[in-house]
Amino acid sequence: MTKPSREYPEKIGPISRRRLLEAAVATSVGLNLSTAIAKQNDPRKLPPKIGDDIVYPSWENDGQAIRVDDIKYSAAPTLAYPRDPDTQIAKEKSRLNQILLVRFSDEEFDDDTRALTINGIVAYSGVCTHTGCSVTEWDDESKNFLCPCHASQFDPRRNAKIIGGPALRPLPLLTLGLDGEFLKIAAPFNAKVGAKRKK
Repeated sequence: MTKPSREYPEKIGPISRRRLLEAAVATSVGLNLSTAIAKQNDPRKLPPKIGDDIVYPSWENDGQAIRVDDIKYSAAPTLAYPRDPDTQIAKEKSRLNQILLVRFSDEEFDDDTRALTINGIVAYSGVCTHTGCSVTEWDDESKNFLCPCHASQFDPRRNAKIIGGPALRPLPLLTLGLDGEFLKIAAPFNAKVGAKRKK
């Protein structure tokens, strides 16, 4: 039986174990980095931009563009997402792109909010500013948004003013525009979407 060489204890053929391990680690890091970059550049995760269409989610109404008349007065909010008009890609792979659309008569809004509506329609982020839960509930009596996680409540007629619960900031507002009968994005969200990170 031959003894292993003491001169090259870590050799495996012409490549050392150390070099092999370094190459494996570098490959793994490279793959993880390229995956992260691909996710970061995923057009379905890009934030809303001026000129984007506003569409239903792909699983609802086939992701069609939303018309003014689709949003009914004093009804529960309509969930929507931005869509790039050139590529026709809906940006629905990020919760931060969730948009809640509601419609009221002009006299129901306070002055500041009324100035930001289009045909009585106003759009807000669908992500709670407390811990980042999706705002999925609606109080049909008060006509307020409700977060199911910690019961924060926001008034959409008053710039998403906090009515109750632990949230400390209103829901960010998204300024709307029109292209004929279709809703468009006229300006980005007016504040940071979601919960503020602790320092």
